[in-house]
Amino acid sequence: EYVEFCKVLSIEFMDLESFRGWLEILYPSLWGGQFFTFVRSTGFEYLVDVLLVANSVLIGYQSRHELAGDELSGKAHFSGLANNLELIFTFVYFCEVLLKVLGFGWTQYWESNRNRFDFIITTATVGMNVMIMLPNGVDDRRWLRFASLLRLLRLLRLVTASSQFRMIGEAVNEILPVVGKVGRVLFCTFYFFSCIGVELFGGKITTDPNSPNYEALKGTDYFLNDYFPNNFNDFPSSFVTLFELMVVNNWIVICDGMTAVTSEYARLYFVAFHVVGVCVVNNLVVSVILDCFMTEFEHRRERKSMGRSSVTDKEGVRIEENTAVFDATSITGTNTKVTGKWVARVSGRGIGGRRKSSFLRTVFTHRGSGSKSHGR
Repeated sequence: EYVEFCKVLSIEFMDLESFRGWLEILYPSLWGGQFFTFVRSTGFEYLVDVLLVANSVLIGYQSRHELAGDELSGKAHFSGLANNLELIFTFVYFCEVLLKVLGFGWTQYWESNRNRFDFIITTATVGMNVMIMLPNGVDDRRWLRFASLLRLLRLLRLVTASSQFRMIGEAVNEILPVVGKVGRVLFCTFYFFSCIGVELFGGKITTDPNSPNYEALKGTDYFLNDYFPNNFNDFPSSFVTLFELMVVNNWIVICDGMTAVTSEYARLYFVAFHVVGVCVVNNLVVSVILDCFMTEFEHRRERKSMGRSSVTDKEGVRIEENTAVFDATSITGTNTKVTGKWVARVSGRGIGGRRKSSFLRTVFTHRGSGSKSHGR
C-alpha cells in the first residue's frame, strides 16, 4: 500500500485550459474539424510512415555508389532531382511537426518521446538545409543525409505492430529503472574481485619470451588459444576477464592460465567468483528480467480484460493514453471547493510505458465493483 501511495504522489494536476493548445482555445471549430482530427489520428501516423519508407528508398538510391565501394565527394553523386526530393521530404517533415504541435498542443506533443525525437531531427535537418543553401561555402550534403537517416529510425515502430514485440519493448522499458540498482550490485561485485585479482595475478601474464611466466604457460590451453588479453594486469582488463567468467565463457581455460603462473590455490579465487558472481549476482539479474516480463504479461492481460475504451461519461473521467481528464466537482465533491475541468498525468519514471493508463484507471475508477467511481 505504501508503494501504491508513492505512485499516487507522482500524479500531476493542471487546469485543462493550461493543458490545451492555443489553436484549441482560440479556434475550437478549426481544431475540432476533420483535418486536425485526422492529424491526431493513427491514420496520419500511417501516412508519415509511408513517406518514411519512400524517403528510405531515395536514400538507398543516393547511396548506391558508397554501397558499391566507390569513393566520391560530397557533391558528385547528388543529382538535381535528388536534391529537390530531399528538400520536399524535409518540408513535409517540417509540416508534420507543425501540424502535430497545432493539433495536440505543445504540452501534449512534447510528452511523447517519439515526438521529441522527431522534433530534434527535423530541426537539425532544416538547420542543415539552411546552412547548405546560404552562401557560406558549406555544401556537403552528406551531413543532411545523415540527419535524414536518423529519422528513418522511426521505421522501427513498424516492428511494434506485433503484440509480441510490443510486450518485449514495454518490458524493456520497465526494466530500465531497475537496471541501475542491479548494475550497482554488479559493479561492486566486479570491483571487489578486480581488486583481489589485480593483487594476485597483476603482471603475471606476459608475452615476453624471456619471462619465466611465459615459459610456465607453454603447453596450457591458455597459451595455445592465445588467451593473453584475458588477464588481471589492470582494472579494464580484469573487468573484461570477470565478465567472461560471469557468462562462463571458457572460464576453466582462464583459471588454468592463472594457476600456471601462480599456484593451485589460485583456483579458490575462481570458485569464489563463480559462486558469488555467477550463482548469485547473475541469477539475480536474470530473475529481475524474468519478473519484469511476467509482470508486463500480467498487466497486458489485465488491460485486455479491462479494455481500452474511455471511461463512461457518468463517471466524470475520460482516460486518454497517459492522461485523465475529469470534472473536479464530480470527482472530489464540494468540500475541496475545486471546480472545472482538470487534467491528471503521471510524471517521473516510477511507472513506465502503457501502465500509466491502467494506473490512472485504477486511481479514478472502480471497475467491476458496481460502485460509483471516485478519487482515492
